[in-house]
Parts: sequence; structure tokens; C-alpha cells
Amino acid sequence: MPSLINRFSSDLRNISITTTRRALFLRIAAALLALITAIDVASTIDQLHRRSDALGRTYPVVVARRDLPAGHKILRSDLGSMQLHSPPPNPEVRAHAIGERVDIPVLKGNVVTTRHLGASNNLLPQGTRGVRVVSNDARQLHARDVVDVFVTLDPERFSGGEPTREVISGATIIRIDRTSEGTSATLAVPLDLVPRVAFAVASGVITLASVPGISTR
Repeated sequence: MPSLINRFSSDLRNISITTTRRALFLRIAAALLALITAIDVASTIDQLHRRSDALGRTYPVVVARRDLPAGHKILRSDLGSMQLHSPPPNPEVRAHAIGERVDIPVLKGNVVTTRHLGASNNLLPQGTRGVRVVSNDARQLHARDVVDVFVTLDPERFSGGEPTREVISGATIIRIDRTSEGTSATLAVPLDLVPRVAFAVASGVITLASVPGISTR
């Protein structure tokens, strides 16, 4: 009987040693796998950083979070942002696009530019030029609104008559921008009236009066 007990005890010790060695081996293997994975991830990240540095600076662009069909009025939730290594082919759309209507459909994930809102120069009516005017009134306006343009001149510099004068009536806004100078509107101005508008912009304060019931949207 003692011999049988001794043999059983010996078998238990052997099993215990074997189990301990197997557990140790599995731990070492897991540690090695984790180390190899960490090295591989670090190498991949380093390669991505080097590739990014080689490509140069990045540009923030606005992208569509969902498909935007023609005629859709843009909501804040429709737009997202991402970084590209090359600037978009047209000026990017910023926050002022909220509330604008889409002229050219945009697929989900694509960059949204002024071209999609009908604000590029190639959409200027024939015989007109795009003239940019800075005016606080532009904050409440949108592309394709129609406005009358007035200028208020300095009475000390321009004597005689009413200091506020009409510059042009029925001008279509083709683009709204917000810059460090303030909010500006780019107007489609008939070629023969461009000098008059340019003089007004350089000489006084511009007021844009929205024409009710008229819009090219």
C-alpha cells in the first residue's frame, strides 16, 4: 500500500511540474507576441509619420456626412471635417454654408466646395463680373439672394446732396464669405457698372438691401 501511495504522489508531482512548465511557456509566448505586436505597431506609426512629413502640410476641408442631393438645404449635421495633403480644387465651404441650398449633388465623404453651392465664377451670368463688397448686412443674406446696393459717403469729402446713394439695383449674390475684415458678399455686376461699384466700395460704407420675393435659388 505505501508503494502505491508513493507512486501516486510521484505522479502528482510530475503532473504539477509539467503544468507549471506549460503555464510558464504560455506566458513567455504571450509576452513575446505582445512585444512583437508593439514593435510592429510602432514601426507602422513611424512609417505613417514619415510619409505624412514627406507629403507636406495638411489642409482642413469640409466633407459631406451624408449624400446631399440638389436642392437640399444644408444643416449643421450634414457637414464634417477632415485633413487633406492637397487643397481642394475650389474654395472650401465653411460654417456660412449652413442654410445654403445645394446646386450640384455631393456624395457622402466628398469635399464640399463653393462649386456645389453655385458660387464659383463659372456660374456668373454672361456679361457680368464678380465684385466683392464688405457689409454687415451680408451676415443675414445667402448666395443667390437679390439685393440693391447703396453707399453712404463721408459728407466732409463728398459735399452736396444726400450722402447715401444707390449704386446698383437687383444684383445677385453669388457668394458669402466671412473673413478677418468682416462679412462680404460677391455680387454679379454688369460689366458697365463694375467701375461704379468699385468706386463705392473704395469710398464709403456699403449697405445691401434685400429685394423681397426675388431670389435666383
